[in-house]
Amino acid sequence: MRLRAALTLYFTRLKQHPKPARVFLLEISGISPAVDAVKLDGLRVFSDILVPPALDPKRSDRGAAASLLSVGMVGAVISIALRWVSKQYPQAVEEVVAIAASFCRVALTEADHREDGHLS
Repeated sequence: MRLRAALTLYFTRLKQHPKPARVFLLEISGISPAVDAVKLDGLRVFSDILVPPALDPKRSDRGAAASLLSVGMVGAVISIALRWVSKQYPQAVEEVVAIAASFCRVALTEADHREDGHLS
């Protein structure tokens, strides 16, 4: 429920604010090292919002795996957002959220399997 709420807010804000969304997603990378650092920090914060506390690397002895899964999950969401924004929002927010949430559920399921000792 928290995941879907965070994704709904994220994609709704992107659609409500198309100019800042284009700058953040499409135009900001590579401007300067300082800007890239701020963007990376923002992605880390986004990751912290999406990943449940049980998967937080600081709280798990499998921190490196949880961290990579978290980065992959955020990468999937950002890639979906990039495409959606660049194509000028052709799908409804609800549809985009459902697609992004499905990727996140796969990552979270994989993380659960890893924590249970079932490595794929």
